Amino acid sequence: MPVLDGFRGLAILGVIIFHAAAVLRATAPIDDWYFKISRSMWIGVDLFFVLSGFLITGILYDAKGGKHFFKNFYARRTVRIFPLYFLVVAIAVFVLPDLSRHFPELGAKQWWYWCYLSNFLVVKEGFRHLVLGPTWSLAIEEQFYIVWPLLVYFLSRRAMMSVCILLFAAAAALRWGIYYGGEHVINHIYVATYTRMDSLACGAFLALAARGPRGIRALFPWIWIPFIACSILGGYFLIEGDFNKKAPEMIKYGYSLAALLFGSTIVIALSRPEGSWVNWLLTRKTLLFFGKYSYAMYLFNRPLVDLIEENWFGPNRFPFRLYGSSIPGQIAFTLAILAITTIMALLSWHLFEKHFLKLKKYFPQKELPAVELEVKQAPASNLSIEPATARRA
Repeated sequence: MPVLDGFRGLAILGVIIFHAAAVLRATAPIDDWYFKISRSMWIGVDLFFVLSGFLITGILYDAKGGKHFFKNFYARRTVRIFPLYFLVVAIAVFVLPDLSRHFPELGAKQWWYWCYLSNFLVVKEGFRHLVLGPTWSLAIEEQFYIVWPLLVYFLSRRAMMSVCILLFAAAAALRWGIYYGGEHVINHIYVATYTRMDSLACGAFLALAARGPRGIRALFPWIWIPFIACSILGGYFLIEGDFNKKAPEMIKYGYSLAALLFGSTIVIALSRPEGSWVNWLLTRKTLLFFGKYSYAMYLFNRPLVDLIEENWFGPNRFPFRLYGSSIPGQIAFTLAILAITTIMALLSWHLFEKHFLKLKKYFPQKELPAVELEVKQAPASNLSIEPATARRA
């Protein structure tokens, strides 16, 4: 589904804009608005979560009943995720501390990263490592991959949809409880699996709903309600300055609203016929390109921001300002970060990642033609995403 690769491209571009804005220093009133918008792009991580819930649940459900259900899923995830992740961890642990003061030795703390538990290290100590800080979201996804196949395998589609609703509500309730339960809980709420699982659950619910007897068209008449409501509320949060991942209103309501907004947007995009403006936009080569290399870009991007700003070029050192604004320098800095990140991701893909991906041929994703996912490019009212020749209740 190229549309979903387009969403992935949007997500990684948003994350890069967010990271690059970390060094912005406002010099004119308009800079405050640029800062508000760019610093709201952390929401790209939540889009990744919704996409993961949607895609992984769909893959698992369609493979249910086939041979080697668990082996094929975990093997395919392993060859895609582990090689680059563990290479980055190994470099951060064994190489970088000898090269720069920016990279402290991890000692016994390194095992949080080796075991995909770095999000709970952040809960315990906050963000402390320049390179490995972004791995908190990868830890959440890996913990999701460990548990979710078991539930999909043993529960019916309807039971799984109930589980998704329960997890969505539980995450929102836990955020409220933790927020009002003590001080210094912002990082806890932002990175803990149990407080961020509503985005994954939202995507998973939609994947299961789309595989019902009427397919995704059963969702379409109603999906505009959360889309419009969440869009309006999101705009209000942005204007009021609450579209900050640590703002109280965002913590209490915003994460769930973001999940609903992205989930509804995905359904709307998949429901549009080929040739529609939404389909056209999300399948542009630029977005598909960034979507393809988004994994490496996510891992490489954050440390580049501080290193480049400190040692080479920063937005406030840009020689040109527009009516006193630092925005031209900020845009140039963001483009420089994007270019270098992209080059590193391309090298990673061609020299390292794609060679492991060749192993996927030994672990076929779909062994039963009867459950092969079909996306029918038809008018919106007829579009369905469902098993091609058989449906499960």
